[in-house]
Amino acid sequence: MMPPGLEYLSRLEKENRTGTDYRTYSCPMYMLPGIIFGVSSFVMKVLGEAGSKALSKITSLLLAAIAVMLIRKGIVELT
Repeated sequence: MMPPGLEYLSRLEKENRTGTDYRTYSCPMYMLPGIIFGVSSFVMKVLGEAGSKALSKITSLLLAAIAVMLIRKGIVELT
């Protein structure tokens, strides 16, 4: 069983007949979290406690903005 993201890419490939293999996307998709967690201790040393709190707040604002945008798009499509 494929993860949902790969399943979607596989279905998209079959519908569009692009010839792109879904395995092309699977390697970076699974490697990115490993890379991020691998360098996290270095990033924490560079940023420090105050910097990591600031980065956390900025990231939270960005995610909230994305959520609001998605909700707005959904409401606009309903009307």
